[in-house]
Amino acid sequence: ALRDKMSATSKFAAANDINEQKDPLVAARQLLEYREVLKLKQIALSEARSILESEQSVANQVEQDQQRDQICELTNELESEAKKLLASVKKISRHYASICEIERQIKSLGQTATDWPKESLQYTRPGDSVYRFLVNALAAEIDLNNLPISQWPSKHKAQQVADISEAFNGYLYWREEWLCRNEELAVEEISHVS
Repeated sequence: ALRDKMSATSKFAAANDINEQKDPLVAARQLLEYREVLKLKQIALSEARSILESEQSVANQVEQDQQRDQICELTNELESEAKKLLASVKKISRHYASICEIERQIKSLGQTATDWPKESLQYTRPGDSVYRFLVNALAAEIDLNNLPISQWPSKHKAQQVADISEAFNGYLYWREEWLCRNEELAVEEISHVS
C-alpha cells in the first residue's frame, strides 16, 4: 500500500514537473535525484539508529559494571560485618559459659544454704535460665520473627557453617570472579599470542 502511494505520488510529481518545465528528461533527473537523496537519508537514519543502539549498549554495560563493582564493595562490607558479628558471638559465648558456671555454683551452694528455696529450683538445670535469656535477648535485639529454628545444628555442623567463607561463599566467590576477570582475560590473551 505504501509503495502504491509512493508510485502514485511519483507519477503525479513527474506529471507536474513535465507540465511546469516542459522537459521530461529534466523532470526525470530531478525525480531520480530526490529518490537518491531519500535513500541516502534512510541509510543515514539507519546508521544513526545503529550508533545510538551501540552507545546505549555501552552506557548500559558501564552502568551494569558499576552496579557489579558496588556489589563487590557491599560484599566487602558484608564480610567485615560478619567478622565483627563472629567476634561478638565468641564474646557472648564466654559470657554464656560464665553465667552457666555461676548458676551451677548457686545450685550447688543452695543445697545447704540457709533459707534457700531448694524445692522451687530443683527442676531447673544450670543453663536453662541463661539459655531462655539468650534466645529471648537475641530475638529482642534481632528481628528473627520469620526465621524459626527447627532445631539447633550439631557442634560440628555449626562450626562448619559458622565459618564466614562457608556461610557467604556465594557472595565471596562471585566477588572474586568479578575482581579477577581482567587477570583471566590477560592470561587468555597471553596464551593466544604464544
